[in-house]
Amino acid sequence: MDIKKLQLAVFEKTGIRIDDADPVFAVVALNEALLSELIAAYQLAAEKNNVELDERIGGLVEVHRNIIAASKDLVERANQAHMAAALKAAAEAKTEIMISAREAISTELSKVAAIVANTAHQLAIAGEKVKANTTRSWTIAIVQAVIGGIFAGVMVLVSLQFQH
Repeated sequence: MDIKKLQLAVFEKTGIRIDDADPVFAVVALNEALLSELIAAYQLAAEKNNVELDERIGGLVEVHRNIIAASKDLVERANQAHMAAALKAAAEAKTEIMISAREAISTELSKVAAIVANTAHQLAIAGEKVKANTTRSWTIAIVQAVIGGIFAGVMVLVSLQFQH
């Protein structure tokens, strides 16, 4: 404590001169001692609190790391679950597509079979017409040959008659 400085400060503010032996300086010294003890106790408590706070912050940092690791694990699990669901949906869609394709092919094959059966029936009818036309053509050819033979025979006879 600087007594001269304190005397000057009191005089400047109040205009009263205080002597070096004035008991007020004893009170100021007592206050200064008490204040020093309180500051020391405060600093000790602050250091203790800082150490405890650092420990708690370290614990919170560890909890934060654990939360981040757990959230990453949950994200990975969710991604795997989504992937599994997507694969299952794709497999189900593939099955449905195959069933639809089989049904479409079966329907088209039925249509093709009907077309082939109809074509075969038309070919059979055409074959019967060709057979009927062929039989008629042969009949006409035979009749023409018979008529031609008769005519030739008559001609031969007539020419023989004229030569005699």
